[in-house]
Amino acid sequence: MKWLSEWPSPANLSLRYKIPARATALMLVTAIALTSAIVTRVYDELRQDLFNNAEILGGVLSETLVEPMRNDDVWRAYEIIRAPLVAGDNGADKLLLVDDRQRIFVSSQPGETRMLASLEEAGASPTPVAQAIEDMFSRPQTSDATPPAPRRLVGEEHYFMLQPVMADGVMMGTLILRYPRDIHWPRFVGMVERAATVTLLVLLALLPLSWWWGRRMARPLTTLADCMKRVGDRIPEEPECRLQESNDEIGQLSRRLREMLAELRQKELLEQQVMASERLAAVGRLTGGIAHEINNPLGGMLNAISTQKRHGDTDARTARTLDLLERGLLQIRDTVSALLVEARPERQPLAPTDLQDVRTLIQPNIQRRKARLDWHDDLRETIPLPAALVRQILINLLLNATQAVENGGRIECRIRYDDDALKLQIGNTGQHIPEDRVARLFEPDAPPGAEPREAAAGRGIGLWMTWQITTQLKGTIDVDSRPGWTEFRVRLPRAEALEPALPPTDNRSERS
Repeated sequence: MKWLSEWPSPANLSLRYKIPARATALMLVTAIALTSAIVTRVYDELRQDLFNNAEILGGVLSETLVEPMRNDDVWRAYEIIRAPLVAGDNGADKLLLVDDRQRIFVSSQPGETRMLASLEEAGASPTPVAQAIEDMFSRPQTSDATPPAPRRLVGEEHYFMLQPVMADGVMMGTLILRYPRDIHWPRFVGMVERAATVTLLVLLALLPLSWWWGRRMARPLTTLADCMKRVGDRIPEEPECRLQESNDEIGQLSRRLREMLAELRQKELLEQQVMASERLAAVGRLTGGIAHEINNPLGGMLNAISTQKRHGDTDARTARTLDLLERGLLQIRDTVSALLVEARPERQPLAPTDLQDVRTLIQPNIQRRKARLDWHDDLRETIPLPAALVRQILINLLLNATQAVENGGRIECRIRYDDDALKLQIGNTGQHIPEDRVARLFEPDAPPGAEPREAAAGRGIGLWMTWQITTQLKGTIDVDSRPGWTEFRVRLPRAEALEPALPPTDNRSERS
């Protein structure tokens, strides 16, 4: 039964199937219960009608049998009890007339029952019948006494109606009417078949309606669930989630989800803007450093040409050549001047709220990786370090860890301020960095085939800028990578005053 083991558990079925299935099951159980109750009630009524008719028939026959019993007219008594069987409209299969000694006076089937034989000898009735007749004869036999009432007995195979034959308050005998217990079976089976047919037709008519109603009822919940599934990978747009608008519980939940998605989109946009701003600032500092390095030798060459033109002895060809060189160098100077943008960090000191902002911005990226962020922040006061640069370091390293962590992994961020220095520790699980690549980790461009950690934040420029900012703040940065765990540690000494930062320079020669 392999297919049975592969069948989905009912708990894992979608509500679009659960609700119609449960509605169908409820209708089926209700229909079966109602049909069973009705059929059982009708069967009891049929049996009650049988006893009522038997009692009426027994009463009529007992009155007509008084005279034949007085005169010992067996033939007349036989004709009387035989008449209902000949008519065949009452369902009895045998009638017996028993005298006061419980001997058979006459039988509707004389070939099977000997006259004047006892009930036990003739095998005509079970012991309860004989006991009931004896109880009826044990009552007082006087004209002013209450006559015994007819008795109804249910045997294993037959129903029995015991009708006393009375004359002047004296019980002369007992008329026994016997009916087979399966007398109602054909009628009962036909009734059950008709009830089952009607129930089946009603179910066939209601099943499509119940499935349509169930799926319609489950649609808002399934739509809500489908929309929430997409949040893990990306934030779905408003047209993608056709959430229900109502005032019930589902409508309220849909409204809250819509508000949450709007806030997530706003956070994502803010994050993109902040990251773009920080990257532009990093590029500005980089290009500013390059522009300064170019302007220094450029100014020297322009000064040399100017001195040669004023004090040198040059011919016409040399003069034209110097003019051409000067115009080219001036064009280079104008182009470099456009890139000369000094990145001066704001004078705002680092506050605990700045670190919380970083945590808020980085959280969606970590959620997309389905990772867990363990955040330990001990900073409780404002410290004299440039907030923008520290945030940039923290964002770069957290983004780097997010790129390197495996799905479902863990990222740890510890921030401590002691010994007049701010210490940042950012680690993550996942594939470690090979030892031969650690030495080139802070280069501005990752080599071909680099690991995700090395290629983070723009092909390696994120780690390079982190190193540049740390060096600019007179801090240190190192990395510890082993199988299953990689950790970056940054130490930034406390600054006595916040001075405008100089453009970052390429200090790779010092690091090497």
